[in-house]
Amino acid sequence: MRLVCLTTGIFIASSAALAAPGSQIDADRAMAIRAAVAKIGPSIVTIETIGGTQPSGQPRAARRPTTQPSAPRLGRGGFRVADGPTSGMVWSADGLIVTSAFNFVRDPTIITVVMADGRRFVAKLLARDMIRRIALLKVEANDLPAPEWAPNDEIRVGQYAIACGRGFGGTMPSVSVGMVSALGRRAGNAIQTDAKLSPANYGGPLIDLDGRVLGICVPLAGGGGELAGVEWYDSGIGFAIPRGRIEAVVARLMGGTDI
Repeated sequence: MRLVCLTTGIFIASSAALAAPGSQIDADRAMAIRAAVAKIGPSIVTIETIGGTQPSGQPRAARRPTTQPSAPRLGRGGFRVADGPTSGMVWSADGLIVTSAFNFVRDPTIITVVMADGRRFVAKLLARDMIRRIALLKVEANDLPAPEWAPNDEIRVGQYAIACGRGFGGTMPSVSVGMVSALGRRAGNAIQTDAKLSPANYGGPLIDLDGRVLGICVPLAGGGGELAGVEWYDSGIGFAIPRGRIEAVVARLMGGTDI
């Protein structure tokens, strides 16, 4: 059963069995979710892209970013291309932003990062890891709010998992609640979750009830888009890359080396 409710501007969807409406357990759970999202909120960013290679049959003129991510379309070779804004997360206070590779398959000419406090930066795409479907951006800033990560040995199958993003914009992140359904998926690279993922929160964090980051949400499914390194995936499961797998490649990405 899936329950969707609206609470102070936050969309909450859960596939877990919930307590009876109005119960103290339900109220405590909702309060914990709101607190976790409030904690991670400043570290989640909106990423906008302009220009780049256009899908077949589309005009070559660069399009302005919109406030609503559109459904990906088929590009050359059948891969999926995103048009709207997506999400990212502060990796380090000195201006590194980690996100998914989802919005960069077109090699956009302009990338902007919008912080939760409204600051806007032009970003440089340093490199992409097409195995783990992540990308590393750099903005000129030194005071960004880096989040807390959950230790890998504390991540458990069956625990709550909250997927957050700012692809829709707004003052509050969009939120989807599920659980960690498996570990070590996709050749050991990913956490699996049943929290609802979409182009709007690809690149955003998957967090626990303490607001600590479990991983970065990415489109990591097999299929026709895999050759291009990115595809839109929606079948009830999603994937997130944990910190250890990102740390293993971040130095190469900082050096501008695609993987």
